Amino acid sequence: MRFSFEVVIKSGNDDVDMDYALKTLAGTSSVVCLLAEAILRGRIIERRTHANDIRARLKHSFKGSYGQRFDIEISDKTLISRLNSIGKPIFAEVMTYYICEALYIESPKLSVEAQLIVDDLVDIEDELTKRIRSPLKDMHKITSQNGFDVELNYKMRGEGGNVITLNQSTDDLISDAEIEDVRNDINVVITRFNSMTGNGRLIVEGSEEEGTVAFGFYDNLKYVNETHKLKITQNLHFNNGKSSDEWEYMGLSVNNLTIQSGDVVKYLIRDVE
Repeated sequence: MRFSFEVVIKSGNDDVDMDYALKTLAGTSSVVCLLAEAILRGRIIERRTHANDIRARLKHSFKGSYGQRFDIEISDKTLISRLNSIGKPIFAEVMTYYICEALYIESPKLSVEAQLIVDDLVDIEDELTKRIRSPLKDMHKITSQNGFDVELNYKMRGEGGNVITLNQSTDDLISDAEIEDVRNDINVVITRFNSMTGNGRLIVEGSEEEGTVAFGFYDNLKYVNETHKLKITQNLHFNNGKSSDEWEYMGLSVNNLTIQSGDVVKYLIRDVE
């Protein structure tokens, strides 16, 4: 069974450096195949080899901005049945979710069907997002070197859609991050929280116009006080559907996870007020 994709380097009329383009293509192959294996098998493969049941195969290219069509070919009957039951648009939606999580950006609201799949994969979510960050850096190679945006799209007969668009902003986010030693006190509103992973999104008081920021816990989730998780859940439920002038903020003590620019990409919670 085949599932068709295309990766488009938005170079316009400019030539594309072959070395950087090949690195971007290799990163794309790894990201797509790793996600496909995880979504269909429910686990993360240790190492990709020529014997994997899911492989990326190049197809003929097309005119315009530089691009490459490719298929992921699935040979295992169980995995084919799983993809058929999910459906390609929902599969692509779940791929988008994990790529956004790896980039620390807000993902589009999931459909009910996609949310069920994400819920089933909650045990491997953290490991999966960590695993795809390295090939995501490779996907950004042409962006970091030449400034070209990169689109990953899925294709179906008569339709298709965008999985993710990478640009200079996402390139900054995929740079190596460091946890600051200093703890900070912040007031926040919780906008999304998964109690099974401990991850979510929040808005910092005074920075509402900047949108949401990712958060998690500093310690392993099994060591996190249940009261802390309960308070976060309560704040989420209280503010759900309310206008910003009705929000109730809660206090958190956090360590910042920052990238090279100094921007905070994730808050790691140490204590809850």
